[in-house]
Amino acid sequence: MKAKTKQARWLSENPDKAWGEKFFLIYSPIWMAMMGLSVVLKLPETLNNAGMLAMGAVTALPLVLYPLFFHREKGKKWYETYWFKANLFIFILGFFQNYFLTHYFFDVLGMAYLYPNVTSHLEAALVGLSRQTVPFIMYFYTQCFYMTYHATAIVALRRVNTSRLGRFKLTKPVMFLLVSVFWAFMETFIMSKVSGFSFWYQDVGRMMKYGTFIYAYCFITSFPFYFALDEKADKKWSVGKVALCAFAVNAVTLLLFDVTTHFIGSIA
Repeated sequence: MKAKTKQARWLSENPDKAWGEKFFLIYSPIWMAMMGLSVVLKLPETLNNAGMLAMGAVTALPLVLYPLFFHREKGKKWYETYWFKANLFIFILGFFQNYFLTHYFFDVLGMAYLYPNVTSHLEAALVGLSRQTVPFIMYFYTQCFYMTYHATAIVALRRVNTSRLGRFKLTKPVMFLLVSVFWAFMETFIMSKVSGFSFWYQDVGRMMKYGTFIYAYCFITSFPFYFALDEKADKKWSVGKVALCAFAVNAVTLLLFDVTTHFIGSIA
């Protein structure tokens, strides 16, 4: 008898992870529409600090609240489920990178924020030369951005990895690189083309040509770990392992940013 060939698939074979992936993908156009509506209504220009924080919370919290109340995995506590561990991984990435790495975006890549009514901010005390601040609302928005980037990335990576191309050893690392650069480029491109967003780059051309590859460090380091997170139903990650891997990713990303800065200086 011929051995059954595995079918190429988009979602994980782990049902718990597959549910989380579908939810994150479904919620992605919802939060995008919410942010787009806020731009059309010019809310960043009219809302006060409390209103902006509330808008950020309303945008990001459904990623946690919906599965917390509406998804039950038999025999598991809520913190043992994939949706929670995925949110934790992304939260640690987003917090660390907003707190530390944003200063590299300011000083090396020429990024700037403009939230005129936002007074709440949080950033590293001793990192960065420009002394620009990081609006607290970005911690909420990063959870949405990064969740979509990572959810779409691993679905695409799995589809290729389980196809005929997956037989080649270089397929997975090449795909990790391509998808990382894609999302880094797309975020910069969209921010530069859609008026009304409250952050931009001083030299968009150089950012898209060179900075895209530096920004991609954030994803080249994280996508492999996020892909492996609970990929096998019988090899679930503990919450501790999730946190440890997320901090390790941040440490390597910070090192890559800093070493690169030694060689290129600022591209702004």
